[in-house]
Amino acid sequence: MLKRTARFASGWWPFLLKVEDIPAKIDFIKSQPTYDGGPLDVMYPLGMGRIGEGHVSTDDPSYRRGMSKQEIVDQLCRFAELGVTFSSVPAPRLSGAEAYMDYAQWVIEEIKPHITAAN
Repeated sequence: MLKRTARFASGWWPFLLKVEDIPAKIDFIKSQPTYDGGPLDVMYPLGMGRIGEGHVSTDDPSYRRGMSKQEIVDQLCRFAELGVTFSSVPAPRLSGAEAYMDYAQWVIEEIKPHITAAN
């Protein structure tokens, strides 16, 4: 899969991989003779760390729903340092579409500026 990414893709979405392992995988992709040297986007959702082998949920507190603003900012900045270029923030339990839209607006206004400024 990593060799195919090097040859055909401009991005990669690792699955069942710890975020700490991403830099080595990026290095591997970029070391392939078929890699064209172009930008390589890496998508790693903030909640990905909660998915373990066999798609079993883990209890890692670093990836729980309903994290504080600072916890989310810290995690996303850490992801960026490891090579992640796209992510998402899992929403806490919400009462419906309007509550989801409010949460999305909160992420845009309160989280995004800190990520953009940090990177």
